[in-house]
Amino acid sequence: MEAEKMIKVEPLAWEEAWALFQKKVGDIDFDIVPLAQDVAKECSGLPIALITIGRAMASKITKEEWEHALEVLRSPASSLPGMEDEEEFEIEKDDLVHYWIYENFCARNEAYSIIGTLVGACLLEEKGRHVKMHDVIRDMALLIACKYEKEKHKFFVEAGAQLTRVPEVGKWEVSKRMSLMANSFERIQEVPRCPYLLTLFLSDNRNLSEISDCFFQFMGTLTVLDLSSTNIKKLPVGISKLNSLQYLNLSWTLISQLPIELKMLVNLKYLNLVCNFKLNMIPRGVISSLSSLQVLKMYNVGFLWVEELEDNILREENKLIEELQCLEHLNELSSTIRSVSDLQSYVNTHTLVNCTRALWLNLFPSKQSLNIWWLANMKNLEDMVIIGGRNSEELGVNVVMEEIEAHDAGGGAGNSMISRKTYFNSLHTLTLGGSLS
Repeated sequence: MEAEKMIKVEPLAWEEAWALFQKKVGDIDFDIVPLAQDVAKECSGLPIALITIGRAMASKITKEEWEHALEVLRSPASSLPGMEDEEEFEIEKDDLVHYWIYENFCARNEAYSIIGTLVGACLLEEKGRHVKMHDVIRDMALLIACKYEKEKHKFFVEAGAQLTRVPEVGKWEVSKRMSLMANSFERIQEVPRCPYLLTLFLSDNRNLSEISDCFFQFMGTLTVLDLSSTNIKKLPVGISKLNSLQYLNLSWTLISQLPIELKMLVNLKYLNLVCNFKLNMIPRGVISSLSSLQVLKMYNVGFLWVEELEDNILREENKLIEELQCLEHLNELSSTIRSVSDLQSYVNTHTLVNCTRALWLNLFPSKQSLNIWWLANMKNLEDMVIIGGRNSEELGVNVVMEEIEAHDAGGGAGNSMISRKTYFNSLHTLTLGGSLS
């Protein structure tokens, strides 16, 4: 509305909040009033929560229905510990978009449009590349989901509930969407039969280190699986049964190698391996078998060491490049490169250059200088980390940048001339560091 002055609207005082809530609910029986007031207080004076929850409760006439609403709003799953810390529960817009895409909820551009609409309506709070949801808005969303979508979508949400054991299988076997993220259980030994399950979030379970081999055996419809930020050291072989899986997030885990069974996931479109420092083995043929893959994130992978096995494509960058070139549908890639010579091979593969979004360059074993000119025409490169040797002069960045300017001014030198305006035009994060060895 092009307002000249932005004014923060504070939450309503109790009297005003109660009056607004009553208006949306309508007539409330005398016996229900104490419960209705408790429900209204859970809205924390936020008008949108008061209006939406008030409307949702308009048809509720029994004490049991109001008690259930209060239980939902007060449950640990709807009020996560530490929610007041906005850094704890932010999510990258791009991550949210990928969830929606591979749930077949919407396409990429529409997803960003929806996020913009939600931000504009104050249902999401925006912070750079991230968004977050106020805990009361989340409570409201869960209540609506329970009321209107119980039979259709069958949500099971026990996120942040401080669970030390996975809930009894019978409570969630018929669910379509399930979140057990941010709990405290250490292992999953159940063998559930989930014929309808589409989405499973097990992320941020920092104590989770073991999943039984049979856990995924009867989840044939599973489309989205998030195991990120867990302590799992290996994937269960039963993951090969997930024939419908399109999204797999394994970032920030302790996995040391990808199982050969991963080859069976021919419908997989998104694979995230970011910050798997201990990942040192990817068997030959696994990556190239994922023929539907569109997004592959291998940023900061295998930082510690690489298994010296002949069948390991992480040993030689050329082997990995050969497999990446087999992925006809790949449009977004982030990579870890361990030497200047490997980088030379990588930048000569135009299909990979065009889809590269992020690069992690572990160049400290090399005595060669890094020629930034090789990377200047990566039009979609957004994030780059360069780890050099103890002597940072090895990178020779200043000299190389001067060479770039000279090439541009000369109007003919160099193998691939590009307009000066296109240098790193998408790059917004550059990190330079030195090795400790």
